[in-house]
Amino acid sequence: MYLKPIRIPFQVRQFEILFQRLNPDSSKRQNVYSQMSKYLAGFKGEKSLDYPLSFLPPDEYLIFHNLRLFDGVHHFQIDFLILSPYFFLILEVKNITGRVSINNHQMIRSSGQIEEAFPNPVIQNARLKEQLSKWLLLRGCAGIPIQTLVVFSPSKSILQLDLTEQQNHICTSDFLPIRISSLRKQYPRTVVNPNTLHDLSKKLLNEHKDLELDIFKQTGAAAEEILTGVRCPKCEELAMSRHSTTWICPACSFESKIAQLTAINDYRHLFGQTVTNGQLRDFLQIPSDSVVRKMLHSYKFPHSGNFKQRTYFLEDHILEQIEKIVAKI
Repeated sequence: MYLKPIRIPFQVRQFEILFQRLNPDSSKRQNVYSQMSKYLAGFKGEKSLDYPLSFLPPDEYLIFHNLRLFDGVHHFQIDFLILSPYFFLILEVKNITGRVSINNHQMIRSSGQIEEAFPNPVIQNARLKEQLSKWLLLRGCAGIPIQTLVVFSPSKSILQLDLTEQQNHICTSDFLPIRISSLRKQYPRTVVNPNTLHDLSKKLLNEHKDLELDIFKQTGAAAEEILTGVRCPKCEELAMSRHSTTWICPACSFESKIAQLTAINDYRHLFGQTVTNGQLRDFLQIPSDSVVRKMLHSYKFPHSGNFKQRTYFLEDHILEQIEKIVAKI
């Protein structure tokens, strides 16, 4: 059973939104596209695990996608964490094409005449195991068996694994249910009671914090290159204009009363959690400060400061509700 379902990570959405709103003439556009493609390929690999994971008994396993926690010194991110009363399992997902070989130090991908080196994912998982163990210890949950697997998603990759130790910690996604079933036989005794699992699950969800990039620093793009305005949900032209309480697209005549919601979410992903009336007014291309003020108050965004110097906080739980509204359009 998913307690944290598979959904596109915050930083991946940052790249998507930046690419959508970046001026087509920007010299950084190709760089943004290249980085975005890598992040999207990683997410595609993670999403592909939804099918093999569906074979797990839902009453036995609790699944968390894309957890990012703090061990007291460092943040650490886990593609999938699976909890059970018998053992915990860390999954690191790889979506790589070509011939893949792994030695004690690194992973090497060969495609044609090109070779690329990557960190050894088995070593990465060993570090994640240590960090998760530390995180659990700090919360009074020591002694729980933790296993790790590097899972290669369906692709045209050809794995070359020479060491038995590597083979024990690596599998393809179609083989994943069998490996988990084997682990279940390896750990037949209950080591965590249901109440502890429930409390621990709440702590995992409460302490998760999305990775949030300084997207302009990451890509070299400039804030001045961002195209402002409200995008039409139908034809996707970034040209809607507001008439009274309705947004109208001049390109296709589509009308909407909530088209600004996606634009507000775009602003959050690009510029951060705080915004002033003037900043949002410029981004939405609305000349009236009173219209934007009513808009911000209607979504109940918290704020600080006096009337003219007020700063609003685009809190993520409110934006999640906004995403759900947009998804129903």
